[in-house]
Amino acid sequence: MKLVLLALSLAVAVMSQDILRLPPPPAGERVPYGQDPLQFGELRLPEGSGPHPVAIIIHGGFWRSAYNLDHISHLCVALNQAGVATWSLEYRRIGDTGGAWPGTFDDVAAGADYLKTVAGKHALDLNRVVAVGHSAGGQLALWLASPNVAEAIKLRGIVSLAGVADL
Repeated sequence: MKLVLLALSLAVAVMSQDILRLPPPPAGERVPYGQDPLQFGELRLPEGSGPHPVAIIIHGGFWRSAYNLDHISHLCVALNQAGVATWSLEYRRIGDTGGAWPGTFDDVAAGADYLKTVAGKHALDLNRVVAVGHSAGGQLALWLASPNVAEAIKLRGIVSLAGVADL
């Protein structure tokens, strides 16, 4: 059993390194939700006329400016192929002016809320919205669903992929 777990751990480590070597797919439509250059969402739409369910995607990267939404874009493309629109949020992080607490959290809330502004133009179904985050983004997705986030869009679900749920 220990050998199987070790093999799985190694496979996950190799896959996570492979994703860092893959070039990201072409960017989706970049829509600013704030004044800072890092305050934008990248919208990708599936084929068809909609209305489309939506996944708000929040990338990880240790909350640091060295990491951005490029690597999670592979997930966005896969979700589009499954018929789900994606709104991948970029946000200010540690090392960026205005990043860290509370700027990072303010950005995620504002970016999620801005989905209401783009929904009509792109046939997005705001009754079918989930938040998906990886690592630090998983923590932000969980936070986005908390009752403390007054302005954020109503979520039907949250997926935290290796999220940091207990600091």
